[in-house]
Parts: sequence; C-alpha cells; structure tokens
Amino acid sequence: GTLSIGFIGLAECLKALTGKHHGESEESAKLGMKIIKHMRQKCDEYAQKDSRIKVIHQENAGAPAARNKAIDMARGKYLYFMDSDDWAELEMLEEMYELAEKNEAERVITGFFIETYYSDTEKYTQIQTEEAMEFATQQDFRENAYKLFDKNLLYSPWNKLYSAKYMSDNNLKFPQTWMDDFPFVLSFIRDVQKVVFSPKPYYHFMRARAESETAKYKSTLYEKREEEHQWMLDLYEHWDIKDEAKKAAAREMIFRRYIERI
Repeated sequence: GTLSIGFIGLAECLKALTGKHHGESEESAKLGMKIIKHMRQKCDEYAQKDSRIKVIHQENAGAPAARNKAIDMARGKYLYFMDSDDWAELEMLEEMYELAEKNEAERVITGFFIETYYSDTEKYTQIQTEEAMEFATQQDFRENAYKLFDKNLLYSPWNKLYSAKYMSDNNLKFPQTWMDDFPFVLSFIRDVQKVVFSPKPYYHFMRARAESETAKYKSTLYEKREEEHQWMLDLYEHWDIKDEAKKAAAREMIFRRYIERI
C-alpha cells in the first residue's frame, strides 16, 4: 500500500512551541521550515531502508490532492486514509484487512474514538460505534445504513478500509473542494455491493484543534450544509429503499441531521 503524510498540524505545533503560527511570526515561520526539512529528511531515510515506502515531495495543494496522488501511486489490494494529526491502535489495519479478506468486502467500517482536548492535560474520550451488523446483500446495507449515519460512522474516510479495485473500476477520487471527505464517502457507498461493519473502535480522532479544518469558521458553511443535505437526499433517492419502515427511519435521520447542523 501507499502512505501519504502531510503536516496539517504545523500551525498547532508552532502555536504550542512559540505562541504564534507561521503566518503570525517570522521566527515561527523559520522554525516551521526547519521542522518540515527534518520531516522530509526522515521520510527519505525510511524510503531508502524500505522499498515499500514511497516519498512524494510536492507543493501544498490540500488534503484532496495529497490523497489522490497516493491513490495513483498505490499498488496494494486495499487503500486506507489517515489524517496526520490523529492516531490509531496498532492492530487496526491488520484486523480490518482480515475482515475484508474473510468477507470479500469492498469496504470495511469500524467504530472510532473522539478525543476532545480542553487543555494540554484535560480531555474527554467518546466512543462512536453501533451494535454489530452483518450485511448479507447490497440492499441489506442500504436499508440499515441510516443507523451508521446516525452514529457518524459513515461521514469520514479514516475509520474505513477500501477496495483498491472498486475505487479504480469506478474512478473514485477525492473532489478538490473544502470538506472533501463526505462527498468521497458518499460516492463510494452509492453502488457498493459488499460492506462489513465492526463495532470495535481503533481510530482516535483529535478534536478541538484551533487550526483544524473542522474548527475554523467559514462564511460559506450554511451553503455547504445545504449542499450536504441535498447529497443525502440524492443518495437515498438513488437507493430507492422499498421497506417502508426502513425508508421512514432513514428520512427521519436525514432531516433531523439537517436541522441539527444548519
């Protein structure tokens, strides 16, 4: 497989070290360049030691560009996307791989942790998961996906393992847009056949980072929420669920989510 890393947390790191990020202080900017140079050097050293590691040096074009570059270079059977300022349990990829192989799955979904930091020493850990579910058919997944949406298990890419063949066959890439995660996830599950869900949490999502994309105020946030709502409506129209009770439960989830986020 291919691992793509970037220093998305540079601003937070410099804030912690100097009190200002690289856009606020010349001293911080110089220190930031030293940190990046050190990271590049270490990555190159690992690549020389292990042929499985491929290092890509490119100008910062955002997370979608970095992920898509890695997708183009990847040669593994499965793909995984991790944010550089989070972390995961050591056994995560091994156990996700085993689930995918055992079930011939195109996607594996797992639970995850949300770690909210209130200070350097104070945090609250929340587990996002759902009861164990087996999806025997594509329709079975579609009828029960609302339960995973409701627990925020289907929105982000990092608690999932992806079939590289499925992505290649369907030409799936991350769109060059703000909040690229959600449309990519929706495009993958739109016609996916075989999905496996494990309630076990592995991934640790670090929240309340002042410089992170999820924490920044955006003047276009209202329009983005409207757009996301329409994506959900379009997805379920495409799925055309016949079970009336499941269809009603899904619509309730979609509109409740819209009201909560608008």
